[in-house]
Amino acid sequence: MSDSGNVTPLLTPANRRRFPPYCPPVECSACALLALCRMAGLGVDDARLAEVVGRKRPVARGTEVRRRERRSVIAVRSGALKSEMPRPGGEAQIVAFHLPGELVALAGADEQGAPEVRTLALMPSEVCELPVSELPGFAPEDAARFHLRLAQDATAALLAAQRTLAWTRGEGAEARLAGFLLDIAARFASRELPAQAFRLPMPRRDIANFLGLAEETVCRLFRRFHGRGWIAVSGKRVVLRDPAKLRAVAAGAAADASPA
Repeated sequence: MSDSGNVTPLLTPANRRRFPPYCPPVECSACALLALCRMAGLGVDDARLAEVVGRKRPVARGTEVRRRERRSVIAVRSGALKSEMPRPGGEAQIVAFHLPGELVALAGADEQGAPEVRTLALMPSEVCELPVSELPGFAPEDAARFHLRLAQDATAALLAAQRTLAWTRGEGAEARLAGFLLDIAARFASRELPAQAFRLPMPRRDIANFLGLAEETVCRLFRRFHGRGWIAVSGKRVVLRDPAKLRAVAAGAAADASPA
């Protein structure tokens, strides 16, 4: 039922033990920071790279991630983070999940126009912080311009996430969840991580918050997708058994009108 014509085995106890770990570390070659390093003339095998990007630090679950350097870029090395914005009189709205190898848009408090966003670790994680001013080949004025552009991009990305959320909520519940699972898989694949069988780093309530659904609806949809053979699921372990069907559902071909 998969795109390759092979049926992915169900989640037997033996298969669970062989499942990939939660959001394992990515190699430098698969990290989004690499493009920036290359702009400064640094390659994966360059000895200077380890010196500049040598600020890996652990982040405990539930801890807010903050930049230590005013002009720096942060990427997730392992684990996963979430960014959320406050909502008047209610639970914060999750606007993004950050997976291994991805950049995290952390706008500083001194950056005008930046939305009020908190970024928290979903699980024990590790991040790398790259001070732009320390990149070889970046003059101070270049670093300042890059930092301004990064702040602008951070604001634009968060506003785009808000627009995406608004659009997603116009779709049926099935389409939202199918699109979410495909997006997670594609992002894992882009970082050279297992993409057909993986562990979701976020709980169901966070998925529901992000998709604008009730937690009970999300749990019911996981059971429905499993029962229809589109996925195999056990806790946070997920196998995409029929990606083609999920793509059709995400496109609205089989979206239902499940209440949020």
